[in-house]
Amino acid sequence: MLSPSRPLHSGLSGYAPGISRRVLLFGLPAACLVSPQSLLAADLPQPPLGFYHYSMTEADRGAIGESTTELKQDGEVLEAQVERRVRVRILGITVYRYESKMTQRVQGGRLISLSRDTDDNGDEDRLRITARDGALAAERNGESWTLAGDLLPSSAWNPQVIAAKELIDIETGKAVPVDGSLVGEGEVLAAGRRSNAQRVKQGGALDRDLWFDAKGRLLRMVVRRRGATVTFALTKAPA
Repeated sequence: MLSPSRPLHSGLSGYAPGISRRVLLFGLPAACLVSPQSLLAADLPQPPLGFYHYSMTEADRGAIGESTTELKQDGEVLEAQVERRVRVRILGITVYRYESKMTQRVQGGRLISLSRDTDDNGDEDRLRITARDGALAAERNGESWTLAGDLLPSSAWNPQVIAAKELIDIETGKAVPVDGSLVGEGEVLAAGRRSNAQRVKQGGALDRDLWFDAKGRLLRMVVRRRGATVTFALTKAPA
């Protein structure tokens, strides 16, 4: 199993330096930045139910994979199924493969369960989180710990993450500090059309920019980690 700081695949050496598992799991002048709470004042809604597809590109390599999110309603529970698939090919031969499947269940704005299974080029990683007695019980590969019950995963499909001061790192399962600033508003090309979106820059343990439209849909995400930059661009979404 890879450590959080290990590159995507050390065996790729010069072919894929700098892309880490954290990048794969997580998408104006400083004087213009304002608090993300101002964005929440606009009352971003829960994104529409349905299927979302994102292309994944890396700055130095072009297309590297895809990410999908499917949102379903089960009574009062919102379920998000998130999958990531990455292939690195050289001369038509796949030299690296990464797959991750995760299911999150949220009720009343609080996480009630999370299940993630990752295959990182043959290295398997398993994370489980369950709400219990007002807290969150976490377990990853045999290690167990407790998290505050009001924490949310760092998955960007949920616009609630933009105002958080602390999130659950979906790679490690541990709580990490985050901060955010609302950059501004502008047009973003998403799902074949230009849409108006608000851009939030998140820092702290994360380094990413997120673009949300007025419906709460994530239109674009740019994640930076250890010199690599991966862009998630929306190609298909419910209306």
